[in-house]
Amino acid sequence: MNNPKKDNAKKEHAKKGNTIKEHAKKDDTTVINTRPKKVVEHSYCLSRFIDEDKPMKFRLPKKKPMADKVLKQIMHKLNPDILFVLGDKAYGCHGVVLRYYSEVYGYCLPTGMIIGLPTDKITSLAFVLAYEWMLQTELQCPRGKLLELLQAAHYFYMPGLVKNLFRCLCDKDCFGEPDAIATYFEAKSKNKWGIAKLMLTCVRKYFLLLVCTDEYRDMDISCVCKLLSSDSLAVQSEVEVLFAALYWIFSDYDGRKQHLPAVLETVRYILIPPKSLINLAAHLHEMVPRVADELLPRLHMAMLLQQEMYMGTLSENEIRTRDRFWIIDPGCHYQNFDGQLRKEEIFSPIDFITYLDKLDSATSFLGRIQVKVRQQRDEKFD
Repeated sequence: MNNPKKDNAKKEHAKKGNTIKEHAKKDDTTVINTRPKKVVEHSYCLSRFIDEDKPMKFRLPKKKPMADKVLKQIMHKLNPDILFVLGDKAYGCHGVVLRYYSEVYGYCLPTGMIIGLPTDKITSLAFVLAYEWMLQTELQCPRGKLLELLQAAHYFYMPGLVKNLFRCLCDKDCFGEPDAIATYFEAKSKNKWGIAKLMLTCVRKYFLLLVCTDEYRDMDISCVCKLLSSDSLAVQSEVEVLFAALYWIFSDYDGRKQHLPAVLETVRYILIPPKSLINLAAHLHEMVPRVADELLPRLHMAMLLQQEMYMGTLSENEIRTRDRFWIIDPGCHYQNFDGQLRKEEIFSPIDFITYLDKLDSATSFLGRIQVKVRQQRDEKFD
């Protein structure tokens, strides 16, 4: 039976740091169990002097910012994670760049992919230029490769690049008339009719030079209408636009007579001088009946509108007819130097064709023509 007094003495003895000897008898052998002294909890003591939640600032050695390292990797095409295969060439790219600029790969371009590109839809140079546009703030592209680059932008669905290219194509300071005509024929050969029609609106001073070519006579109906509807056509009179339309119709009358209404609708008859309107109306009986029937109501309406404008009952702002890009050619035999038709001569389609045949040099023609701001009212009703 245990003695309570002895147990309490052992506990008091242990509190004082003394060891406790317990005797156990087993097989006439005495075993002494010794327990170490209890150690003080130092964490409780240190917490009184150190605030473990207070942030500490470490002075690190100087290093290159992470943004600069990543930018260097991207700009120098180091360690690419995407591989494009085009023909027999492979191009390493960074997926983060493509996901940002190309909406095709915006959400579906895992790291480590190998992508094959069709050679009939994108060229090697166009791919390189498109990727350089993603990386650089400025891009120098050969004039003859703009169409290829635009095709690549459409393939990768890059709205930003498409917008920049169209802005460049419509800028007459960096993309002139010869470039527009060359791009038109290239787009036509590749069946890119949207680009081809856009280029026709940039012909400007080359319009009369284009009319006298076989390419104009072989144009598609949609391209002809787009060309003749352009505000930037460089002509001396709206009669030249009418004769250019008839010239295209009679190049293949049997195959194009059904397009008469659409083609003649592109002419702005209100801009034709009154004398020319009267001259055209007086010779309608000499024309093909179908052509005369289409021209008669249009000429009649133009005469009525010009009469109201002359009397002051109708203003030019109410008609809202846009002008063309008016020019003066000193070498033209049916027009005076001041831009008015010669009163002693009748301007006929034969005169127009004869004038076109003499335009054998673009350099000579562009060097002698002069720009006229707009037709004045006294010129229209002279």
